Amino acid sequence: MSGSLWASWSKGATNAPNWFGLRTARLAVTDEMRRENPDWEPGGDDEETAARLLCRATARPDIPAERADRVRDAVRDAWQASVDRRRVRRLVVVAVVATAAAIAIAMAIRPLEIRHPASGAAADLVARVERIEGHVRRSTPDLRSALTPIDLRQDDRVVSGDVLETDGRSRTALRLKDGTSLRLDGGARARMLSSTIIELTNGAVYIDSVRNDGGIEVRTPLGTARDVGTQFEVRVSHTLLRVRVRSGSVELRHRDRSASALAGTELVLADGEISRRAITPFGPEWEWTASVAPRFDIDGRPLASFIDHLCREHGWTVHYEDDELARRSWTIILHGSVRGLPPTEALEVALATSGLEHRFDGGDLSIYRSPNAR
Repeated sequence: MSGSLWASWSKGATNAPNWFGLRTARLAVTDEMRRENPDWEPGGDDEETAARLLCRATARPDIPAERADRVRDAVRDAWQASVDRRRVRRLVVVAVVATAAAIAIAMAIRPLEIRHPASGAAADLVARVERIEGHVRRSTPDLRSALTPIDLRQDDRVVSGDVLETDGRSRTALRLKDGTSLRLDGGARARMLSSTIIELTNGAVYIDSVRNDGGIEVRTPLGTARDVGTQFEVRVSHTLLRVRVRSGSVELRHRDRSASALAGTELVLADGEISRRAITPFGPEWEWTASVAPRFDIDGRPLASFIDHLCREHGWTVHYEDDELARRSWTIILHGSVRGLPPTEALEVALATSGLEHRFDGGDLSIYRSPNAR
């Protein structure tokens, strides 16, 4: 009941009961009732009393205009203040959201800036990423901070000063400016000082140089290896440096001492002494280099080109059944794809579609005509 009354009063203030008038009327009615009945006492649900009270009650006098204006102004000011507070809160929320968005955009753009730094002497292009297996981290010198590590991606540019790191399950292959292939094994850390100088502090790097005059230099804490148109691997740990030459020759320097190695030779530097031994250019110890080699798309390529690629990557030596077959292998054009197949299976598929077969004898690969195709 009181709720509905309040709602009615709030709609029309001039219709609200005049409590002062009702009290005065009640006193007057009480005196009148006692004159008529000396034993009468107020209280209870006396309908006659209620009726007389309502008849004697007068309407509440109108609120003075000045007071009404003050009340209206006070209500308006309170409403305006509430609106202003809500507007301020909205502005604060918008500002916070805008700031967060700006930070997110800046964080998204920053790696892109690092991936494509401005040209200059301190950021010369050294190589491009050809292949990544796993996750490879790159720390790039940045004028605004020391080193900012990011994930290396396919086709990324590598600039001078970049530090590349692979974990135990990751590898990567780069193509240097002159076309040389550089590959990092798992657990390696290398700084790219230039397109011809690599600083290797841990793990292994493989170089497949396309230059006859060589010129690639691998520096390590224990010594420096320099190639002369070759394929070679350098592996370093805290106490040992190993250089394995697959083709060409490599010179190893340690302080005032040096040693040269030809294809099929391994040099080991330990405790200040350099030792050597003969090795094969193929086998399990070389396979990591092929696992991260740039992919070879056979579609539209000659069979001989694919065979040469496999032999170079795995250290095999190819022998054709005769000269005529060797020449014909350049006219056989392959189609399709062997991606995802192990090297020997890919070779078998390519040869079978050409009416040829193969066999291995150590690192010697023999290609001959299939008896069924004669």
